[in-house]
Amino acid sequence: MGRIFKIFHPEVFQGSLNLRNYFEGWYLKHVSQDLSKAVAIIPGISLSDDPHSFVQFIDGMNRQTAYFRYEREQFEFDKNSFRVRIGESNFSAEGINLNLKNDKFHIDGTLEYTGSTRLPKTILRPGIMGWYSY
Repeated sequence: MGRIFKIFHPEVFQGSLNLRNYFEGWYLKHVSQDLSKAVAIIPGISLSDDPHSFVQFIDGMNRQTAYFRYEREQFEFDKNSFRVRIGESNFSAEGINLNLKNDKFHIDGTLEYTGSTRLPKTILRPGIMGWYSY
């Protein structure tokens, strides 16, 4: 897809796996209806001197964070929509499916997104970054 498509679809992976010194991630915040629980999940990729993909899990109420590291090759994406797979975890506009394990944590579960409202898009405001998208 071309650059114009990506400008109007900032949720789609914007980069290329051939880049160096590149970082991209998606911040997915979840808060329970009664406000007693808040977690953020950040899937992403770092193409630096130490290329790898990752999922960071942040528990806002308990003030804990966990970083799950994966090989760069374990990062898969769809060119036309927000669909990212890292290891055994999947992320999309429809929801997430987590299967995260390390020495300290095991996080396993599914969240489905329904009734989402999309940010309106215009020439002056093609996405969340506004005119900076250009």
